[in-house]
Amino acid sequence: MTNMVKAWKIGEAKEFCLDVAGGQVYSLATHEDTLFAGANDGSIYSWKLSLESDQVFNSVTTLEGHTGPVECLTVGAGKLFSGSTDGTVRMWDPEKFVCVETLTGHEDTVTSLDGSVRAWGMSHAGNLETVYTHKEGQGIVSIFGMLNDEGKPILFCSCKDNIVRLYELPSFTEKGKIFAKREVRAMQSGPDGSFFTGDGTEQPLVNVFMK
Repeated sequence: MTNMVKAWKIGEAKEFCLDVAGGQVYSLATHEDTLFAGANDGSIYSWKLSLESDQVFNSVTTLEGHTGPVECLTVGAGKLFSGSTDGTVRMWDPEKFVCVETLTGHEDTVTSLDGSVRAWGMSHAGNLETVYTHKEGQGIVSIFGMLNDEGKPILFCSCKDNIVRLYELPSFTEKGKIFAKREVRAMQSGPDGSFFTGDGTEQPLVNVFMK
């Protein structure tokens, strides 16, 4: 949405509107009791969940640093990671609300339109460095990772040709494809091997992924 994030309290049918000054909201992520939203102005807005307040969410601060829209957000290893059209990935401390490190290497928008998937690892000096790069023929819209029943990592890679490709890591061996009518920008796993994709047709698609 533009200049707004909507939240619903399930079970009570309550709706809350969270103001965003930075225009279109492209991405959302949560860390414990904090909600983060990436916006068109390059800022990441944050709110704390308050069980004692009728407002439910209280605005905390705005994370500044990106010079282009924040296209994607994710949380992992206790850190918040953001990707932007400025070609950088930033790692944030989600509790102190400060940028810990800026990762460069992509040549275009990070979700990423430069057609590459980059794996980052911690160096001996304690910095994140590129350890592997996979080039995709089509521009990449979004990625999503999960483990199969054997504990092996599987990467879902949504490309601009409306195909989601399944890769086994770290070899990037292709294990299958999911075909869509429009670009798949949202992906999420569910129970019993189900997998959800969201695209521009405005109709969510449920796939059964045999792990």
